[in-house]
Amino acid sequence: MAALIGDNGGPPLEKPFGIDAPWLRHADEEELARLAKLQARITRRQLILKETIAERTKIMNRCIRRMRRSQGKN
Repeated sequence: MAALIGDNGGPPLEKPFGIDAPWLRHADEEELARLAKLQARITRRQLILKETIAERTKIMNRCIRRMRRSQGKN
């Protein structure tokens, strides 16, 4: 199965496609190839979302500190 997954430069997966499910053993080659593409896409989107949420949190915390300073609560 590892040959079908390939290396796209992303983080290494512990389990095939990050999925530990009995149904995965019954997937044919075409489905495994599609799962490999989908998993790479999902991993990239999760990373982007994680970075976006972290940036939003930084902005929120800066704004909260400014708000508290303006209210004299520093």
